[in-house]
Amino acid sequence: MLVLFQPVWLLLLAPLAAAWFAWPLPNRGLKILRALILLLVVLAVARLAIRLPDRAGTVVVVADRSDSMPTDAEAAEKEIIGLLYKSMGPRDQLGVVAFGRNTVVEQSPQRAEFGGFAAQVGADHSNLNDAIAAALSLIPADGGGRILVVSDGKWTGKDPGAASARAAGRETPV
Repeated sequence: MLVLFQPVWLLLLAPLAAAWFAWPLPNRGLKILRALILLLVVLAVARLAIRLPDRAGTVVVVADRSDSMPTDAEAAEKEIIGLLYKSMGPRDQLGVVAFGRNTVVEQSPQRAEFGGFAAQVGADHSNLNDAIAAALSLIPADGGGRILVVSDGKWTGKDPGAASARAAGRETPV
């Protein structure tokens, strides 16, 4: 995204355009070169900049706690969450959502280390759609965020494609 920090300097383009026509140069190449130089000087004075997306933001881990997960899945999920916490920058936040039959926010986005899974989610189902929707609700609309799904890919209930599409609409990768 292009940004002008002092756009008032763009008003210089009018008198410079008048001067460009008032004092013509002998050939077309020199005219184009002078116009380009004047435009670049005005844009530099107006402080044209490119705003790059900020990598800081909220990461919400969506952890599958259903019976279909392998027996060592809880330890692997805790390890993944721990690695994410260790790699966080000073402005990053980490949240955790667990799901099975029910969806539970185990840790709202914050700069704290994850303490472990405490809630019972009903391991007989995998309601991934609600989990992604809950994770998306934890990410601020104006801040950058990402959702990391740790699952075996098996889901029950509504198709999680709808929740993923809502996340894509908010430019939140899943």
